[in-house]
Amino acid sequence: MVDSRFDWGVTRVTPGQFRSQIEFALKDNFRFYTLTEYLDNSDFHQNRVAITFDDGYESVYQNAYPILKKYNIPATVFVNPNYLGRLNTWDVNIGGLKFRHMERRQLTELSEAGWEVGSHTMNHCDLTCLSRQAAEKELSDSLDFLKKNIKNFNYFLAYPFGNTNKKVINLCKSLGYRGGVLMGNGYKGLPEAFTIPRIGMYLLDTLYSFRQKLYVQNMRLYYNIQKILNICSNCTVLVKKNSWS
Repeated sequence: MVDSRFDWGVTRVTPGQFRSQIEFALKDNFRFYTLTEYLDNSDFHQNRVAITFDDGYESVYQNAYPILKKYNIPATVFVNPNYLGRLNTWDVNIGGLKFRHMERRQLTELSEAGWEVGSHTMNHCDLTCLSRQAAEKELSDSLDFLKKNIKNFNYFLAYPFGNTNKKVINLCKSLGYRGGVLMGNGYKGLPEAFTIPRIGMYLLDTLYSFRQKLYVQNMRLYYNIQKILNICSNCTVLVKKNSWS
């Protein structure tokens, strides 16, 4: 999320933080790409970055989009079609805090403005906890919806909770997905195209840590922090998995 509202978690940045980060990267001559452009671009410019957002929160449309639009910067957002315009009841938030996902018209506007849209499954279920039939439905229904309704759709998946395995990846391949993105650098031995690592930006990040992440410095520390946050996110999996079928 890019939101100034209070939340017990740290998996967000404030609009002020986001603006400062973008302006910092621009001053250091970074070039911005959608995920597909980043992966396919033959111009191996040293300072390249692809901005991605998971979940498709309305705050991304309200707060991140105006900042990126000002500088003509594209981004990639991964959404759960079944939660468009709804609160994030898939999540277990301390204190019962809930946040709204963007509406379909807002997502359409982003796509028409050059943003790329990818799948985050239909209902944000941990695919590794589902039966093959249920996992296939989550993946195929999301893919079908986005192909039919989104102009600038890509064939990439952001795994809910960052969890995947060989069975999930084989299923993604069979359905036509081109690749998958993770938070972190784990899953050795699995296909690289389906285990693309990302580095997260969080509420606790300063411009100093942002610069280190941009230039891939001290990454062992940041990946370890990210692994801890991933473990925390799996608390939701423990609470919710019995309701998934």
